[in-house]
Amino acid sequence: LYAEVAMRGIDPVRLSKAVEVTHKIGADLLRTYCCYGKYDPVSLEKAPENFKKIVPLLKKYRIKFAIENHEEETSDEIIDIIKKVGSPWVGSRCDIGNSMMAWEEPSRALNNLAPYALTSHFKDHIIIKDGDEYKVCGVPLGKGNIDIDECFKILFEKSTLTRINTDKKG
Repeated sequence: LYAEVAMRGIDPVRLSKAVEVTHKIGADLLRTYCCYGKYDPVSLEKAPENFKKIVPLLKKYRIKFAIENHEEETSDEIIDIIKKVGSPWVGSRCDIGNSMMAWEEPSRALNNLAPYALTSHFKDHIIIKDGDEYKVCGVPLGKGNIDIDECFKILFEKSTLTRINTDKKG
């Protein structure tokens, strides 16, 4: 068994506290996302400097820190943050379903993020029409629009992951 600690936001004080909690429970990974509920370019801009502030704690406790592509952020934006932080302790959480929420093709996002992958969320989604709008909804693995076999192959071939996380729908 293993534990990963999840949070949201970029505040370095909250992140530092979360690193301490992650260490105390014996988890080896903390993950977060930058935007919450809406695209926030200010958070994306501030994220690299804020994340740099927790790198010494990550190194001290040997905890990995994964930035998730969480519904609003594209894979390119996540990679830009990772590169700006420039630490081997910081990488990505590859969420194949969330890429659709940012209207990014899942296999494209995964191809981009896999080399930086520290953890994953392997799930499936469909696009439905709700009135005049299109929405993305979670469904059981293999029942949605995502090419699950292709995404697994990408993770297997382009990442160093040794575990794949799914949820109750998977």
